[in-house]
Amino acid sequence: MDNVISKSPISLLFAHLYYKHNTTNEGSFEQIVNECCDIIDNALIPYCQNNNNIKFSFTECFSNNLTMSIKYLNCKTKDDDEIPRYINCNYIPYSNNKGYILIIFSTISSFINMIFLSILLFTVLLWIGKLTKLKCILKIWATTIGIAIFIISSSIKSEYIYSVFNNKGLTETNYANKNFIKYYFLLFFQIILLIYWTIDNNGIDISFNYLENVGFYESKSCSFGNENILMLIFGTNFILLILSIILSYRGRLS
Repeated sequence: MDNVISKSPISLLFAHLYYKHNTTNEGSFEQIVNECCDIIDNALIPYCQNNNNIKFSFTECFSNNLTMSIKYLNCKTKDDDEIPRYINCNYIPYSNNKGYILIIFSTISSFINMIFLSILLFTVLLWIGKLTKLKCILKIWATTIGIAIFIISSSIKSEYIYSVFNNKGLTETNYANKNFIKYYFLLFFQIILLIYWTIDNNGIDISFNYLENVGFYESKSCSFGNENILMLIFGTNFILLILSIILSYRGRLS
């Protein structure tokens, strides 16, 4: 009540009615009355500090600093209190620079995924038709490299999104850049294994099968080459898949 008396809303009401409305014609009667009511309401509203029943809402996310303003509905704040005025956004708006970059990066990544998905579909042609040494070797190369780059492209996109979303500045993406190295290393390691596997591979295995009442006949099949190396090659894809699953799970927790 002391706060209401100190602001003298009734005195201001009559003063404004006389000077603004009657003399200068500034402001309508309704506006002057509303101004008086606002002064009374503001004086009667308690301060948020030491208030245990605060009601509040959030504004839309500001794209320039990724924060939302807190609107207190049943109390007011003071300059020297410790009541928060802003909170970090839990999403990235489209109009923010991060939003633009993520859209562009995701589009490029999706295009790369489509290219290597097409390569995987192309490998189907290598598994049919007459066997040749080149086809037998190429289908392993195309399958493993296609799967690896498809997983790596999706993982790098997720790493980048995770890094940008959890950092305040676009330049603070060292975490993602360092994590990219492990994908490049695994891909390079897989290519080295494929080269070594190719050098040590005959391409086609020839075996002789017995046809009853006729005799033996020659049968050709693609050679697996060094099966231990082949297991390591496909094991690399398995490791990439595990890393991608872990990244996806970590992104859900963030």
